[in-house]
Amino acid sequence: MLTEEGPTPPIQLLNGVKLGRPLSGILFNLSIDKVLQTIQENREQRAILAFADDIVLLENDDEDLQEMISTTAHKLGALYLSLNPQKCSTLHLSGRVPTGSVPTKFQLEGTEIQALSDGDSYTCLGKPVGFFVQKNFKTVNQALTILEKISTSHLTQWQKLDAQKTFFFPTLSFSMLTGQLGKTDWSEVDVAARKKIKSILSLPTSASNHYIYGNRKLGGCGVPSAAEDSYFYLVDSAFKVLTSRDEDVSFEALGHLTRRVTFRIGRQPSDGDLGAYMSGSMEGEYAETTNQLSNTWTLARKASTRQQV
Repeated sequence: MLTEEGPTPPIQLLNGVKLGRPLSGILFNLSIDKVLQTIQENREQRAILAFADDIVLLENDDEDLQEMISTTAHKLGALYLSLNPQKCSTLHLSGRVPTGSVPTKFQLEGTEIQALSDGDSYTCLGKPVGFFVQKNFKTVNQALTILEKISTSHLTQWQKLDAQKTFFFPTLSFSMLTGQLGKTDWSEVDVAARKKIKSILSLPTSASNHYIYGNRKLGGCGVPSAAEDSYFYLVDSAFKVLTSRDEDVSFEALGHLTRRVTFRIGRQPSDGDLGAYMSGSMEGEYAETTNQLSNTWTLARKASTRQQV
């Protein structure tokens, strides 16, 4: 190891570190850092993203990507780390009309990797990634199961309401933050939650919803609304990438937003144009065009409009 005084005497590798130990993650990151640097070396654009053992390779050409895959596998192999082709997927997008996925085949050490088609998705760090990704109701269904168990438990009324706020709604936050479902879907979740809450409180189905969502200091129950919270999460997600402490992330995010607004208004946008777009303005140039594809910015724009941000 290199220190301020110079290299230390050789350290014999006589024992390993078990997975899950505090030192395990640190040693793993130190080990693959050289691989990340090798792949990214001499490239102007970001070519590799990694979080622990989840790695994403980015390239503009299919031949270059195949070479990058082979190089990554070779470098990791030198560290006695291997990639599992069955847990990998590739997504090749065409920027030309008609825009969509291209069924290009890539290989990992002689084994063909699954190529994603339109509508297919691969879950990366909990978020489905793909082109025209289908809605995933798994998290919501699991949350509704929790809601049902809370409602039919032997807890008191106030304990059931508190349990919903503690265990039910927080399970939905990641799906909201990553925009996995739309307004109608979250509204259906609210309908299911209201039905259970009114049953818990022995209220008629026609009872005002304002009592459920009202501030507790004013006599309401203070129950969150999944639909309204989803809007704030979408705005928050866009804001966080634009203001990220990582300069590469914030720079890329601003570039993507600028290109989106440029496409929408047909000219180089000013800061005011960017702000108007994100606030959901439909005046002037914004009234003449529409968003053809959904992305982080279009979702945040719609959410801003609905919440008048």
